[in-house]
Amino acid sequence: MNEYNYVSIAMLICAAFVYWRRVRTYDKAALRAKFPTVSGSVVSSVVKEEVHEDNDKDTGYSRTVSYVPVIRYAYSIDGRSYENDRYAVLDQPGSSNMNLAQAIVDRYPPGSAVTVHYNPASPDDSFLDNRMDGKKVDWITWFMVGVL
Repeated sequence: MNEYNYVSIAMLICAAFVYWRRVRTYDKAALRAKFPTVSGSVVSSVVKEEVHEDNDKDTGYSRTVSYVPVIRYAYSIDGRSYENDRYAVLDQPGSSNMNLAQAIVDRYPPGSAVTVHYNPASPDDSFLDNRMDGKKVDWITWFMVGVL
């Protein structure tokens, strides 16, 4: 076996692992999307700017900016109050385009009523948006298949 065979096998294993992780993530999110709901209200709603800087001696300096909608909401279950800021059932949305994050924030002005999805086993585990985009195989998986 030459070194190309080893590299191919390693990449195949990586692709399979990435695919398995993504399917597992989507399956967990699909279960979470079915959590019971309770009414809540928005406490605050802002766009947070996250700056990531890297000053690597080999690649040089790089700076990226990501805009993340942060919607803080309050809700009560069985007389106990909770607050959280998790927005989506999948990954928290973030974008290099501030307008996309602002559009989400604009849908949730402070004081507005929201539907909160919560984990009955752990009521402090909650989120607002339970939409699933319906694809278990995303661009990361296709990229790995393409590399192979």
